Amino acid sequence: MLIPTTLLLTTYICVKPSVTVFAGLREDPFFFDVEQFFRVRAGALGIGPAVGFRPADQAIDFAKGYNVNSIVVRIPRSLIAGNTNATVFDVWQTISFKNYAYGKFQQVERLGRPGINEGLVVTNDFLNAFNSIPPTADLSQAAAPVGAEAKKTLKALGNSDQRADALLAAFLPDVMRIDTNVSSGYANALNAKGSPVAGRKLTDDVIDTTLSVLTNGAVTSDNVSYAGTPGNPSQGHQPLVSQFPYLALPN
Repeated sequence: MLIPTTLLLTTYICVKPSVTVFAGLREDPFFFDVEQFFRVRAGALGIGPAVGFRPADQAIDFAKGYNVNSIVVRIPRSLIAGNTNATVFDVWQTISFKNYAYGKFQQVERLGRPGINEGLVVTNDFLNAFNSIPPTADLSQAAAPVGAEAKKTLKALGNSDQRADALLAAFLPDVMRIDTNVSSGYANALNAKGSPVAGRKLTDDVIDTTLSVLTNGAVTSDNVSYAGTPGNPSQGHQPLVSQFPYLALPN
């Protein structure tokens, strides 16, 4: 069952009695040395010097110290399944703005699994094109140039032609698959294609998992974690709260 989660410039939330919603300022829970990743990718593609990730005592978490306007929704599985017996759901987020020239919303961003579209697609026009379509179009002929560039990046990261094709089949369409029959956790379960299917928890090191899979184990970590490395002030987030909405209090 496909469940799109959409954040519009004007957001309307319809709350049923069985749904709990939080909207407010919280600490950004994401963690990733994104600056160094782009350097590593550029080196692999031959458009920059070859470098690796910084050691843990020097790695920089780009989200450290930031707050985000958060929307957290707790939904019973039965409500998502509706009148079906579905237990597996595909979820993604989109951002759209009102295009007054056409009188409708225009999608400009989307995200499913972390580090896929922004990690594998290099050309800005291709990334914009990818962000403007739904996941159902990821494998369409119209999206073929975007897929070709993603494959080029995968091959630059050390994958064979055959393995690059297999990875694209595993991670496209770009959605976060949640199999509610298994314990939650990004690395807890993979489907037959090698794609994570158990959702993710806030402290899951999704970037390390993604790097390990996309490089066939050649790169296993960006050396950044949620808790951070002792002695490195460029890492580390506040503890999560134990009750809904779970995100750490704002800085």
